[in-house]
Amino acid sequence: MEHEILKALGISNDHFQQLLFAVMTSISGKKKVFISLNVPLQEYTNYALLLLELLFLYLPYAYRRNLGAITFTSEPETRTYIHVTFFEPGTLNIRDRSIEKQFVFDFSRRFISGVPAAVEQSEYLDIALQHLSEMKRMDDFFKFAEMVLAGLAEEEKHSLTSYNQLTGLYLTWKNGDFDLYLNDKLRFLNNLVKYLQFKSEEKSELVKLFLRILDNEKMADDWSMARFYTESVVSVNSLVRFDEVCLFLLETLRFYQKDPLYLELWKIIECNRLAFESLACYISNQPDYAYLLKDYLNLRINNLKLEDITFFKEIITDDFVAEIKEDILRDHFLILKVIFKLINLPTESVSHMLKLLTRNGREQLNRILQRILCELSLPIPIQLFFVAFETSGDGVDYPKLLDFLIDHYNENTMCSFIKENAHLVATDLLYRKSLKIYFITHPNSIWKDKKWRKELQDVNDGKFKLFIKGSRERHRQSTG
Repeated sequence: MEHEILKALGISNDHFQQLLFAVMTSISGKKKVFISLNVPLQEYTNYALLLLELLFLYLPYAYRRNLGAITFTSEPETRTYIHVTFFEPGTLNIRDRSIEKQFVFDFSRRFISGVPAAVEQSEYLDIALQHLSEMKRMDDFFKFAEMVLAGLAEEEKHSLTSYNQLTGLYLTWKNGDFDLYLNDKLRFLNNLVKYLQFKSEEKSELVKLFLRILDNEKMADDWSMARFYTESVVSVNSLVRFDEVCLFLLETLRFYQKDPLYLELWKIIECNRLAFESLACYISNQPDYAYLLKDYLNLRINNLKLEDITFFKEIITDDFVAEIKEDILRDHFLILKVIFKLINLPTESVSHMLKLLTRNGREQLNRILQRILCELSLPIPIQLFFVAFETSGDGVDYPKLLDFLIDHYNENTMCSFIKENAHLVATDLLYRKSLKIYFITHPNSIWKDKKWRKELQDVNDGKFKLFIKGSRERHRQSTG
């Protein structure tokens, strides 16, 4: 249905839609809107005001607050803070280059310029035109828009793109029809998550809409969308009820348990400490889901990279570990925490955490540390070697430690290790015995090289010097 004011002015609904686009663009930019109406001069101001009032009704509140207009002029010039200017019929020189750059609506000459074809692809302008045709106001939509845009920059509130995004959210929220969501899930969820990042405590309507989507989907069973769904759910985890988020994530993880994507999804969850802690603690106390956490930790630990280690400091706190009751799960988290401390805080003691590990957990830690030691660049914290080869009885398997150094490092590293631990020959009988055997019997012993032997003899430690002297005599005997 054509509005009576537009009918009186000879303006079609399509032209009104173009005009609305031009006014919104002008308020948010630099271009001006020049209008010339095809009405008698004595009625000009009245009709200009009626058209302005109609435009005002279909402008979002943020635009209304900034609109500036002049209802009658014969001077074709642009003015600051004036977005819409009405001109006397026949006074708009459409060949003037300064006017050509503006939005021109000369209805007296049936001439319109400056409006792009993109107007036909705007969700907001379509819904505005629909309301206009049905003679309906848009206050519900505008109130919804004010709520959703709270906390965003003014540029966002004066962007037609924002209102295009809000249209889909509004129609789905108001009508409960998920067709718009189903037509483009990626775009819809992106928009929903974007607006939930600001002043979310004031946006209960959006939170409810998000929960309705989770309830509708149950899980992210579309492989191409699984990462995106998981990222979206995790990003709003603190804003919605945990039960819905948890159930969605659990069902999604269960669906991909045998898929390589499984570990990737867990890594996304790791990026949000609150989401990770909440989910891990919940799973650890649910026998039906505990296997999901065990599988994840086995995969994570077996594929552990050096760059991952620092990251785990943020998500594995002492309080979090204390909440994990099952031994195997607690072992896994303790292992990750111990490895972080050993590599990044080598001067801090980890003995209290090592004592919390079960025997199997301790053996697993040793295997992982030995693998990581092969990847670390020099210099390596000495404590790392001792922990990696510590036995369940608080001793150290020195023969294996020395063999490991021989197999994976050069003579310089071996010499540095022996020098830094020179004091142990006086306090640790097993170390003294193992080092002696290595010096005398191992074919690759650095003691057999004059250069390294001299360096060891120069160590300033009385007990170590006596040990070296004995080794030198035994070496002579074995080569004599």
